[in-house]
Amino acid sequence: MDKNKLDDKQMISLFKVLTNFSYDSYIGEVLQNATQKMSLNNNVLDAFFAVIKSMSYNSEMEKAVLMFMEKPNLSDYAISAILKSATLFSYDSSKVKILKSVKKHIKGKPSLKAQFKLAVKGISSDSEYRKLMNGID
Repeated sequence: MDKNKLDDKQMISLFKVLTNFSYDSYIGEVLQNATQKMSLNNNVLDAFFAVIKSMSYNSEMEKAVLMFMEKPNLSDYAISAILKSATLFSYDSSKVKILKSVKKHIKGKPSLKAQFKLAVKGISSDSEYRKLMNGID
């Protein structure tokens, strides 16, 4: 095994440990490095997004989710997890940035489209809401 790569079990263990940390900046740094190396296995994704859910600061959560979204070939499961994470943000600006980035992945996928609509309902800005819903049936 590559000495710089963790297998799925090790990655899940790392993410479980991170949920116990209280310094979001440290967690964010670890996630940025881990994101590049993690697989898209559903159990790994669940552990990754549990860390996101445990974080307090929108800016660190946003950075980690946007970094994750740079991974190629995101599965529908991954997109669903991103949409669920968007509802965790307390600021519209972070929600909007995530939802704008994920919007292209939901076309032709009714279940993801429904999740997208639920996430967008949490946007308080009418103009941002309309922009996000533009083109969505």
